[in-house]
Amino acid sequence: MDSSEVLEHEERAAAPSSNIKDIRRSAMDLLARREHSRLELARKLHRRYSEYDLIETALDKLVSDSLLSDERFTEVYVAYRKRAGFGPVRIAGELRERGVSDSLTNRYLDGGDASWRDAALAARDKKFGPQPVTEVNEKVRQQKFLSYRGFRHNHFDHIL
Repeated sequence: MDSSEVLEHEERAAAPSSNIKDIRRSAMDLLARREHSRLELARKLHRRYSEYDLIETALDKLVSDSLLSDERFTEVYVAYRKRAGFGPVRIAGELRERGVSDSLTNRYLDGGDASWRDAALAARDKKFGPQPVTEVNEKVRQQKFLSYRGFRHNHFDHIL
């Protein structure tokens, strides 16, 4: 190694591996694709960057600039998962895994039992068809499906 290679190697070692602009840019790239919760975005950034303090600073700045919002994420996520045929119990668990507070989750899941009944009916019809259930075994099968999807018994009792 000659002296220029040694200097270059020392400069790379002395320079931080990333700066806050790189972290913010990565975070904004992820947010441009879809909404993220703060915890979800932090986890993704921690896989890429080792500077935890810089990541937290970048996330704080994104929150203050209204570019990152757990409330907005929750609203979008609940609507998306509900359209996909999932119930409030399942969605609440998924939001908890993503670091969303229970109070925020409950605010967006408390849309009334009628809307969840409609969602349960749509999920059931999509999977099994609109015909009424006549056999006990089939009723149990459909109940298990809807329970797995995160619907409570009172959401689907009237349709089976």
